[in-house]
Amino acid sequence: MVIEKVSPLIKWVGGKSQLLPVLSEHVPEKLGRYFEPFCGGAALFFHLQPEQGLISDLNPRLINFYTQVADDPDAVIEQVRKFASRFGGEGVDRKSVFLELRHLFNKMIPETPEAAALFLVVNKTAFNGLYRENLAGDFNVPFNSFKSIPKFFDEDNFSRASTLLRGATIKEAGYVETVAEAKSGDFVYFDPPYVPLSPTASFTSYTSKSFNELNQLELIDVAKSLRDSGVMVLLSNSYSDWVVDHYNKAGFEVNSVSASRNVAARASSRSRVQEALIKGY
Repeated sequence: MVIEKVSPLIKWVGGKSQLLPVLSEHVPEKLGRYFEPFCGGAALFFHLQPEQGLISDLNPRLINFYTQVADDPDAVIEQVRKFASRFGGEGVDRKSVFLELRHLFNKMIPETPEAAALFLVVNKTAFNGLYRENLAGDFNVPFNSFKSIPKFFDEDNFSRASTLLRGATIKEAGYVETVAEAKSGDFVYFDPPYVPLSPTASFTSYTSKSFNELNQLELIDVAKSLRDSGVMVLLSNSYSDWVVDHYNKAGFEVNSVSASRNVAARASSRSRVQEALIKGY
């Protein structure tokens, strides 16, 4: 079992690395199986290192990435180095390289170490590590004009992450299917696309399918059903009137926590925001 620290392998909008100290305070001391739908960067999974873990997402490229890292990390690393080398060299037009790799990424079937490696490379070289798809399902985030080539991975951390992922269940599935196996004493952490704080603040395009208000209401019902059956449920969302009202009515404890906004183009525009940490145990 991995004991040393394991950091997330990719950047992800809304990633929870910065909130791990707060999240850890609310994790039950004893838990059965750990479930993390909407896994994204899977920061809490890597932090907790559960003996029995299940992570899932509807994004096949993301799930292939974790599957390949678990099954064949050396092949992924070899392919990452191949793609990353294209950004080096004097006079290289890095934007053109990125656009070529992004095009290849969108054409590639996500079932191989090569596709997993390309996922990591475009994640690290796209604007702010965003992952966004258009309605056709194509990754369409623009190039990040970096001055120096980013560090794509730390080999030791990559190895520890691979060991941890190898002991977990990794599924391409929606959250309802994912938590269907959860039983009393298990722990589920939901980190869905957030309820927008304003009409212009919505960001739900991690896949070509959005996560709308009806989906949010369904999530509340699923979380309530799990809680009532003895499953320990923790959720993150925006700290909005909608979230507070609906989760309070469903009998959840809603706490406000401070997080940094890291999507804005300029660092000076990345302010602190309040997020909701919703507890059902």
